[in-house]
Amino acid sequence: MAVAFRSTQIRGLMVIPLHYREEFIGVLTIFRSEFETKILWAGRCEQNRRQLLPQLSFDVWQEQKKGQAPEWKPEDILLAQALYEHFSMAIQQQQMYRQVQAMNANLELRVQEQTAELEKSLLFTKVLKQVTEHIRRTLDLQTTLQSIVREVRPLLNSDRVLIFELKSKSVIVEEMNGNWQSVLGVNAPPECFPDEYTRPYFQGRVRAINNIATASLSDCHREFLQSLQVQANLIVPINIGLELWGLIIAHECEAPRNWQDAEINLLQQLGVQAAIAIQQAQLYEQTCNAEIEARNQAAQLEHALHQLQETQTRLIQTEKMSGLGQLVAGVAHEINNPINFIYGNLCHASDYTEQLLEILRLYQLHYPHPHSEISAAIEAIDFEFLVEDLPKIMISMQVGSDRIRSIVLSLRNFSRLDEAENKRVDVHEGIDNTLLILQHRLKGNAEFPRIEVIKDYGNIPRVECYAGQMNQVFMNIFSNAIDALEMGIEEEAREQAWRERSRMGAEFSPLPHAPRPSASFQCPIPTIHISTKVSADNSYLLIRISDNGPGMTEEVRKRIFDPFYTTKPVGKGTGLGLAISYQIIVEKHGGIMECISEPGKGTEFWIEIPIKPPEKIVQ
Repeated sequence: MAVAFRSTQIRGLMVIPLHYREEFIGVLTIFRSEFETKILWAGRCEQNRRQLLPQLSFDVWQEQKKGQAPEWKPEDILLAQALYEHFSMAIQQQQMYRQVQAMNANLELRVQEQTAELEKSLLFTKVLKQVTEHIRRTLDLQTTLQSIVREVRPLLNSDRVLIFELKSKSVIVEEMNGNWQSVLGVNAPPECFPDEYTRPYFQGRVRAINNIATASLSDCHREFLQSLQVQANLIVPINIGLELWGLIIAHECEAPRNWQDAEINLLQQLGVQAAIAIQQAQLYEQTCNAEIEARNQAAQLEHALHQLQETQTRLIQTEKMSGLGQLVAGVAHEINNPINFIYGNLCHASDYTEQLLEILRLYQLHYPHPHSEISAAIEAIDFEFLVEDLPKIMISMQVGSDRIRSIVLSLRNFSRLDEAENKRVDVHEGIDNTLLILQHRLKGNAEFPRIEVIKDYGNIPRVECYAGQMNQVFMNIFSNAIDALEMGIEEEAREQAWRERSRMGAEFSPLPHAPRPSASFQCPIPTIHISTKVSADNSYLLIRISDNGPGMTEEVRKRIFDPFYTTKPVGKGTGLGLAISYQIIVEKHGGIMECISEPGKGTEFWIEIPIKPPEKIVQ
């Protein structure tokens, strides 16, 4: 030690061992530096001449000592021993304080780590719950998958999260953070991913690659990942049953990354949730397809039924009108022959009668006094009245035959069996002929008053149409108008009877099938109004046929053109007339047919047909 301290000024030391509770904790060392001593034997002299000589030899009488150490005195040792206990206690307390500080720091760090792990686990659980709720809330596959990658990416704090579909071999959804290259729709090179590469994923294998550059990958695979700027990735399979549907992949593009177990576990659970979502979406899609197919089949059946009803309606009406046309034509033909014979001979019979009467007058002039038997016969037959009445009879027979010929001509025009089906005709003639056939219902009788027909004919050209079918339309509309007016008169009669019996205080029992009538309709003179005119652009013929009957409700008005729908009592209507009329106007002639009606305000039919129908309108 002396050699070690030789280069210093330390020449003395005191080493005191430090113990605390029988534990050696160190030593307390006290150092002393060297000092020099100089002994002057002569001492000081007075300044006189007698001491001068001894002073001249003073250097000889002095002693000098260097590098000496002070001696440790007993009181120094006692003081050091007193400091021993205080130093030992202080050092022990310091060590204990450091240990406590270290324990506290370690405990705080562990608490922070556990808190972070709990928070991260709670966040994972929250994300799983959100994804699960989203799966339950929607059955749209694309929306669910996009929600998964959107929730996972910030949770893993990765640069890119995507879902790869094995069937299309492409990325279908992705979520990125930063200006990285998008891989949406990118197809994986088939040569880089053979079948044996994906086989482990069928067994649910998870692959975590911390560093693409050092991982055991094929060159093709590594180059493909590097082209996508990937430096680390985490791959979790999405299995539906025994089938591998796809992969959910997390990419780290900034730098290599060590994937933690909690992150791998989270991605695995999300893979399970994605599989559930895909399976639900597939089942929903199958259900929707089955529903669409069922609706299509129902629509086809409904269309077929509609066509069948239309065909049935056409067949019934065609057969009906064919039979009616043949009957009308036959009756007209059978009546026409004898009436032509009668009409052709009436002029001769009238001439002959005039000649015979002239001869009788000559006989009376030249033979004023006939035989008594002739006088008796003349008086018996009231000869004067006979001579006066016989020309009137002939004139009446002439008028009747003219009327019959007019009716026969109307019947022939209505049936139109002897003319081309589509030709230019006078619509007014068809309306008049139809009214002539219905004349017996318009005249009225003891129960119903006469129905007044008001014609407001415009100056219209001949219209190219199916004349026979147009007459059917007029027949159906006029017949319905007459029925409505008759029903209105009956309703008014019941209302008057109700008021009369109520006034007389009698108990009123309504007719069966007839409820108490409503006073909203007051029947005026029953009237049918007919109006015709040409549209402003001279392309359409407008026909308006209205009545002042009781009208109809909105529910009834919406259904009057439906086949087999009728509001008439059983046996008085088939529900085909207006449906066929609508078909004739709209489909046959390319026109428009509408009905305007309100309860208590009558009914009006509005018909528009092109004066020259389009070429596409065919029979």
